[in-house]
Amino acid sequence: MGVNIAAFQSRSLAERFWRRVDYSGGLEACWPWKGAQDKHGYGWITIGSMLDGSRHTERCPRVAYILTHSTYSVEPSRREGSMRATPTPSGNGML
Repeated sequence: MGVNIAAFQSRSLAERFWRRVDYSGGLEACWPWKGAQDKHGYGWITIGSMLDGSRHTERCPRVAYILTHSTYSVEPSRREGSMRATPTPSGNGML
């Protein structure tokens, strides 16, 4: 019995990111990160693929900024797709 790799590959960055955010307090509350953290308490998320060598970690504040300030939709019913080449206001949108 092995790991179901297809299950991991089918989850988009946005879906994996928002599953680790506690936004239960509403729009006015702090939204704490529930995923991996470094020794200073900053959240990290792994992105990219081991297959093409692009796998690496990014700090969650950066990913949150890109997800919420790009032309990519983060509306809950539309959390799909890749952030790899999505344009952002600041430039290239690359993670």
